[in-house]
Amino acid sequence: MSIFDTNSTGEFTAPGGELEPIPAKTNCLVVAEAATIIAMGEKSSNPGESYINIKWIVLQPGLYARRILFQKVRVNHPDPEKRKTALNMLAAIDCNSKAPDDRKLKHLNFIDDIDDIALARVIVNSKMVAMVQVIKPKNGEQGYSGNWINKISPYVDGTVMPGPTPGKSPVGDLDDDIPF
Repeated sequence: MSIFDTNSTGEFTAPGGELEPIPAKTNCLVVAEAATIIAMGEKSSNPGESYINIKWIVLQPGLYARRILFQKVRVNHPDPEKRKTALNMLAAIDCNSKAPDDRKLKHLNFIDDIDDIALARVIVNSKMVAMVQVIKPKNGEQGYSGNWINKISPYVDGTVMPGPTPGKSPVGDLDDDIPF
């Protein structure tokens, strides 16, 4: 007996469709599911650079619940301004995490002291409020669109994230007059 119920033709299309990005400036309650350090390969534009990759799961608002957001925190970026921005984001994430104070990343002396275990202890399972923005293709080009995290704020237990504003359905206009 096979683990497959059907005879495969070698092709498969998963059910579902395209999801529109979460609207810009939407505050979402998120929880970190994973945080790892990724080393960029020699073929990248910045060989030897590494970044922190955080996988966030949206909990609220309900319309966007269970969506996944990936965040690159480029704490080793060669551009000093971008590096400073990334370190400020990491400091905000560290500050808002639920880890005991003596385990926070702020107690490390060098950014190179951060490893996957330290990240997991501090960031994973921490709820925060993330303001998301929309990634758009440049100059009308065809391409990827999605979300990026612009801001991290503390989550206060019991706070409910408001959904989309009334009158603007992310699905489209469902109140059109179609005669049947």
